[in-house]
Amino acid sequence: MGSSLKSRPLNQMQLSDLAFRRHILVQALILIQFLLSFTEKAKKKMASRTQQKTAFTLSEEDVRT
Repeated sequence: MGSSLKSRPLNQMQLSDLAFRRHILVQALILIQFLLSFTEKAKKKMASRTQQKTAFTLSEEDVRT
């Protein structure tokens, strides 16, 4: 068969591309910021700005790991 999108040489070329790595890092940053928005500290900060409440909260232990 032909090469697939998950082939080892393709992965190596993608990881050597600066724009690709930057894109992946930006996505990781967005995900981390989203997850940290569920901390107790972040919720208190947002509560002072808005009346919207969220049902899910990360514990301090979850934040450290």
